[in-house]
Amino acid sequence: MDFQEKHIEIHQKLIAKLKNELLSWEIDHAVKPRKTTGDISRLTDECQNIIDNEKTNLREGRYWEKKDDSINLSKILNLNIEDEEELVKLFCHLRTKYNIKYFEIIKNRLMGDYDSENTILKELDLNIPKQNVLIETKCKIKKSKKLSAAIDDYLQLNESNWKKTTSKDYYNYTNWFLEIVGDIHLEEISHEVMNTFVDTLQKIPAHRNKKPEYRGKTIEALIKMKCKEVISPRTIQNIVEHISSFFKWSITRGYMEINYAQGKFRSRKESRTIFEPYTIEELHKIFFSDYYLKSVFKNNYQYWLPILGCYTGCRINELAQLQRKDVIFSGIPYIKISSTGENQSVKTQAGERDIPLHKAVLNLGFESYVNMVAKNQDNRIFPELQFKNYSYGSTVTRWYADYIKGLGIAPIKQNNKKTFHCWRSTFAMVCKEQDLPERQIHELIGHRDRDMSLDYYAPAYSVEKLYNDVISKLNFRVDTTRLMHTRYFHQQKLVK
Repeated sequence: MDFQEKHIEIHQKLIAKLKNELLSWEIDHAVKPRKTTGDISRLTDECQNIIDNEKTNLREGRYWEKKDDSINLSKILNLNIEDEEELVKLFCHLRTKYNIKYFEIIKNRLMGDYDSENTILKELDLNIPKQNVLIETKCKIKKSKKLSAAIDDYLQLNESNWKKTTSKDYYNYTNWFLEIVGDIHLEEISHEVMNTFVDTLQKIPAHRNKKPEYRGKTIEALIKMKCKEVISPRTIQNIVEHISSFFKWSITRGYMEINYAQGKFRSRKESRTIFEPYTIEELHKIFFSDYYLKSVFKNNYQYWLPILGCYTGCRINELAQLQRKDVIFSGIPYIKISSTGENQSVKTQAGERDIPLHKAVLNLGFESYVNMVAKNQDNRIFPELQFKNYSYGSTVTRWYADYIKGLGIAPIKQNNKKTFHCWRSTFAMVCKEQDLPERQIHELIGHRDRDMSLDYYAPAYSVEKLYNDVISKLNFRVDTTRLMHTRYFHQQKLVK
């Protein structure tokens, strides 16, 4: 049997295996107890994580890492390919693609969509190579759309599925590609075109759209400036990955045959930025500065957000976007981090969480403050913050950087940072030092747990348990009662 015949047989075996697994899942799903909405949400999220990982394996060629496992599977399927390295590589590649389709179908089923799988299975059947027609020649392909038209279609079709920040990145990067290579037809794209694109990116100055001296200039003009501070390798890799996603979509539409961006640029592994926890001395500098003690902050958010960041470990935008509905004072008081309100968002699904309020926050009168201020039209807790750059936190970021710099707070090491994000590190460090339960800490911070079964199938911890096991025991060794004499303090009964 020649290579092409074996290629066809591999497809046939894998699609038969896929259909058998789908049938087994349906039978198993029918006899198990009904799943809750929370179960379904976690399972669909798990499917999406697997899909994303497998797509990364395809993009980076890491499917070959499963060589031994794939050879064992090929023997079970009676393919007899273990002596042919090229066939094994092909099998690993196709197995990954079919695995993606399996989890796409399961994800759809979990959401009640049993119709789309017919289309997916039909496409898989149609994609099985026919004898002697393994690859079409370029001369048989009709003239495709121009790059500009394809980009417009791509952005329009996918915009509703992306976060606003993601949509902005795709818009910018695809239009950078258009600007650099010109409005060519998609079938004219080649390795040479992509090489030119990547080479050009490495000569463009960083922050092209932010700095006044670069804004509005053409690519040619920017290159002639010969700037020393150019786009970082990590950003170039990110741009190329966005173009690769656009090419994959173009292939599904029949506009292209090959993803010329795949693996085209990989940055060297950069040292990881460390957000250093605040020391006790730095905590005292932050909370007992003249700004706090003499009540000279211009805005309420400047007083409350560092306090909330310290005692919740939340991200800056999670706090800046809070609305009245997100702050609950009945029972054990807590804040709800969610994406349900206008212009609200979370980084990941794990970011949707409830965080009990520490007694230090309550004793400073946070409830009185919330009830007083949340009377604006959209009931936001910090109404002075404007929605800019797809976030309420951008203004806080700039102010806070200036605030701690003025206090003389700076990172110890060169690649480290001292920013608002360091409150997360501080929260985690204090939890760890006090030997508090790890699973509850994961949930409070908004990270997935390492145990997949508990993470996806077990319900979230109750507010009461999170408070009793973690929040009530947190001790930052900062005497916040000193702040009760400032104009920001709102009197109410102390919590013991």
